[in-house]
Amino acid sequence: MSATRQLAVVLNADVVGYTRLMGDDEVATVAALDTCRETFRQTVDEHSGTLVDTAGDSVLATFGSAINAVKCSVILQQRLSVVNDDAPDHRIMEFRIGLNLGDILVKGDGTVYGDGVNVAARLQALAEPGGICISASVRDLAKHLVGLHTRDLGKQNVKGVEYAVHAHKIVDETEAEAFVDAADETEETAWGPVIAVLPFQNLGSNEEDDYLADGLAEDITTELSKIRSLMIIARNTAFAYRGAQKTAKQIGDELDSDFVVQGSVRRAGSRVRVTAELVETESNTAAWTERFDREMDDMFALQDEIASRITGVLPSRIETAELQRTQGKSPTNLAAYQYLLRAKFHHHRRTFNDNREAQTLIAKAIELDDSYAANHAWQACILWQSVARGYTEGSPDILDAAMNSLDRALQRDNDDFETHRVLSGANLIQRNYERAVFHAARAYDLNPNDPRVMSQYGDALTANGQAEEAIPYLERALQVDPYLPDHRLSYLGTAQFLAGQFSEAVISFKKISDLQAEHHLHLAACHAELGDGKHSALQVAEVRRLFPEFVAREYIHKLAYRLDNDREKYRRAFAKANLIG
Repeated sequence: MSATRQLAVVLNADVVGYTRLMGDDEVATVAALDTCRETFRQTVDEHSGTLVDTAGDSVLATFGSAINAVKCSVILQQRLSVVNDDAPDHRIMEFRIGLNLGDILVKGDGTVYGDGVNVAARLQALAEPGGICISASVRDLAKHLVGLHTRDLGKQNVKGVEYAVHAHKIVDETEAEAFVDAADETEETAWGPVIAVLPFQNLGSNEEDDYLADGLAEDITTELSKIRSLMIIARNTAFAYRGAQKTAKQIGDELDSDFVVQGSVRRAGSRVRVTAELVETESNTAAWTERFDREMDDMFALQDEIASRITGVLPSRIETAELQRTQGKSPTNLAAYQYLLRAKFHHHRRTFNDNREAQTLIAKAIELDDSYAANHAWQACILWQSVARGYTEGSPDILDAAMNSLDRALQRDNDDFETHRVLSGANLIQRNYERAVFHAARAYDLNPNDPRVMSQYGDALTANGQAEEAIPYLERALQVDPYLPDHRLSYLGTAQFLAGQFSEAVISFKKISDLQAEHHLHLAACHAELGDGKHSALQVAEVRRLFPEFVAREYIHKLAYRLDNDREKYRRAFAKANLIG
């Protein structure tokens, strides 16, 4: 009998004191168990789960969504407690529930096996009677549910599992009813958007390309799952729509997803074309589409390249589409994630009034969800902007507030890449170069496909005197996300200038669509180093026109570089360009 591997959330439940109950009254126990099984069957079905087995006193179910699994478990314990209302104390039938996200093997008859199942059973054994114990992976995916509270049990050594299992238990179960009501009322706005990555279609006749199509969808699912502001439908659930003649809206309605990612693969000779798009399910319209044409030299290298390109671009496209989707909502209907999106939107507009609005919005996001590290990280970023652009007085207090926000972000989640990315920028401003590189490298380790992270890493390396090492990261950021490239081209051109790659730097700066005085300044320096006095003089004239108060010595003194040698490179180039005098 054939079997397939799937990634799923496994629910394992077991009756507390089953042997004692059977010894006391077999008939009453079996009757109570049948009632409880029907409760499981109904509740699992309501939350899009699959009831796999109800042998003996145990229950096994699987879910494609961690959110659905957690909601189902909380509601199950609430409903099971009602079943026990009329039972005497010695006849109460309580269940322990364990939830784990893991790899499982599904046989053709629907039975499941594997490490994911075993760990769920061990978590169930750690739960209290009437309680729920979940793995850290489930907790990370569902932690923003309204009314959900967990307590970290740390890493547990459990029987039959070679590694320590990081466990959390759901607490404050008396709030379950409030949780159910709040979840029903805020299901669309309480957490970040829900994304389903559908299986890519193989439009060619070569079955070998099926592996590339499936591999792309799996890689995209895996990488997007690392971004904690997004909720990703599990692969096995999304892949059930292979070949389904349904619109994105129909799939979105069935999976309760805000967006779907879909695409196709077509090979023609030695070349392969991959098309990917992000579709907003409510309107059934594409928010982003991209096409990739490549030589089919190495299928796995091609898969890695295209998957990383797609996952590098998608988060920002999802944010943009999500922001547009929620523009019509009144403030009273907004939840933490939408407040965060709007705060970021105003922050990026870089005006005094927008910065003030961003501060107000991010404060509301934190008020609604103080546990989300990214809220605090972005508060710090917004406060830093107010200081850097001269929008506020009393800078020392604002700077302290920004650093306190970052401390809170780290306390809430040391593995949040946004926190480390912002910390890198904050340390650069304070000229703590080694710390800036440390946090940039940490952000890159946590999310190596985000072009903002690549740019930040490159910028930190450049400031630390490692311009040549910075260039590959800055080039890759441009390759992954070629949209709105001006600031990334500026970072790259600066690194190339400091690395002595003057011709390459000229090319980078000339690609910038809106050249500012600083860009002309670097072009003047590069042309001077290349011995091209004519073009250097033209760029100097532009610097004088756009920045008449420019004084080379003051500019060099303010450069935030760790090495004096890097400042000396500017002094030498400015002298050759007749900018020092």
